[in-house]
Amino acid sequence: MLVEVKGWKNGNKASVKLELLTDYQPKWKASATQYATAIPASIVAQMIINGEVTETGVKPPETCIDPKTFLAYLNQKNVNLHITYTETVTPNRETANWQAPDL
Repeated sequence: MLVEVKGWKNGNKASVKLELLTDYQPKWKASATQYATAIPASIVAQMIINGEVTETGVKPPETCIDPKTFLAYLNQKNVNLHITYTETVTPNRETANWQAPDL
């Protein structure tokens, strides 16, 4: 699975890519897609049982799940998250030693 978010940071174009990688799970006869879909819900259920989630009620996960803990559990379950950040820095034409190319 790949998610890419594009936008601007400090006046520069920026992009964050998150790639979730896993493989076929022969023990459960589960495809990578099935596994990547089921494991996050399983992890959160285990976190609730272990008392690592203390919020109650209906809440978005980003408000009650510690992301570092969640990602550590994903890694233990052979699901890897690769994060790539890029930022295109554009020099200030007035202060930088910049010349337009001859066309």
